[in-house]
Amino acid sequence: MKKHVLRNSFSKSYRSFGTNYNVNPGIDAGFMPVLNFRDRTDERFRAFSGEAMAERYDTRHATCMPCAVLCGHKGSYPDGKVRHIPEYETIGLWGGNIGNWDPDIVGVWNDRMNELGLDTISAGGTFAWAMEAAEKGSRPSALAFGKSDNIVALLEDTAHRRGEGAELAEGSRILATKYGGLGYAAQVKGLEIAAYDPRAGWGQGLNYAVANRGGCHLNAYPIGLEVLYGFIPPYSTRSKAAWVDFMEDLFDAVNCTHTCQFTVFGVLLEPLFPKLTPKPLLRIMMTWFPRVAQLLLDWSVLSGQVSAITGRRVTMYGYLRAGRRSHVLERWMNTRMGVRRKDDTLPGRFLAEADTKHARKSVVDLEPMLDAYYRMKGYDADGVPTAGTLAKLGIPT
Repeated sequence: MKKHVLRNSFSKSYRSFGTNYNVNPGIDAGFMPVLNFRDRTDERFRAFSGEAMAERYDTRHATCMPCAVLCGHKGSYPDGKVRHIPEYETIGLWGGNIGNWDPDIVGVWNDRMNELGLDTISAGGTFAWAMEAAEKGSRPSALAFGKSDNIVALLEDTAHRRGEGAELAEGSRILATKYGGLGYAAQVKGLEIAAYDPRAGWGQGLNYAVANRGGCHLNAYPIGLEVLYGFIPPYSTRSKAAWVDFMEDLFDAVNCTHTCQFTVFGVLLEPLFPKLTPKPLLRIMMTWFPRVAQLLLDWSVLSGQVSAITGRRVTMYGYLRAGRRSHVLERWMNTRMGVRRKDDTLPGRFLAEADTKHARKSVVDLEPMLDAYYRMKGYDADGVPTAGTLAKLGIPT
């Protein structure tokens, strides 16, 4: 497994530049959030790229130990302090998404949020929503796009539920329900989404919509196939349900074994079939025949880990089935609490607002992908796991 990870191009990029390696592809492809996801690209984001930060802060590794990927970095900031370099989601949501183009200050905010126990994605999405709501006149706020001098104070107030922070602590969905503006609250099921605009990769939109945790980018990660590798067309519904379905099952199994998800691309793409197959042929197979392509992939090193640790023989497909059972069980629990198709959706901004500063006009064509996904997952038309699906996976009802 370590050999696969060490020679994989995705792993190498993260090892050199951290998750901020995603910035430059994101600017070009149009998934970088700007002004609460109103726009999805801006050249000023180049200053936040992993390459630019490596040079600016003279970065070195600061990672989980032991680690094969080594994506974490730290560096020396202009004020003389050594800080952890913020991850991609943090620089996206606290950079252009709030109209801030100073990477130095994001490092300061990142440290303070970590100390306060605030999630940088949810806090960033909520603050950006509050800025737009104030701009539209639907809710007064001390926050404003491009204003940075009061951010730390409002983070403190949010953590301690003081003043305006007492409301900000509730998150964007509760605020938008109270004041209006759900259409531009960048959240799904109450969880603020990460810094990948789904209009740049419709599979990523499906992933956000159906994720059991709400708008989680690591439920699957089709944007990796759509943009970072370019294996499947981003502006298409074709094959997206099949890849979200497959990646959910695989990622759930990986998470159950406490293995880093960043190892998965190395595991899947370094064996002989994907390594030796010409990329144009891989694109055709992954786009038009996704189930065939999945059958030709090899993740036996992941199931092999479980066998080595437990002494029980676990096949590749037994491993995948365990992940599927975990995922469907989560969905079954959610539907027993009332979650249905109406909840598997995206904010109106991503479904209706096609015009942005990116050259390609796009909105997510969600409904046909949702229909296909439910069929593949064994859910009914309203997104509830069928009795047959639960029985097949050994989930009691």
